[in-house]
Amino acid sequence: MNHEAKTAISTHVADWRGAFATPPQAVGWAREAVVFVRAVAAHGPVAVLAKVQISPDGQSWVDEGTTFTLPYSVDEVTFARVRHFGGWLRIVGVLPPDATLQAAVTFDLKA
Repeated sequence: MNHEAKTAISTHVADWRGAFATPPQAVGWAREAVVFVRAVAAHGPVAVLAKVQISPDGQSWVDEGTTFTLPYSVDEVTFARVRHFGGWLRIVGVLPPDATLQAAVTFDLKA
């Protein structure tokens, strides 16, 4: 039995206000993903739900069904785990007015 073992990690730091979305990740080769969000800086009520979205083309998006609470204190980490998600993956959400979150987002993808 031949099992391919491949892991890719993509990390970026984002400044989120209001409606936000991570850059689309091309993940068609992967079978599972863990998305980590670490708070670098936070102001206001930032512990809101974020949603995982999937796309067949990186342009048209639909909610996958997985949600998780964003981290609300510096260095806190939250995550979402998903499988069977198609070609593209991203995280979206909406922060309340006057709330800001600087977050390090890591997509850990495995074949």
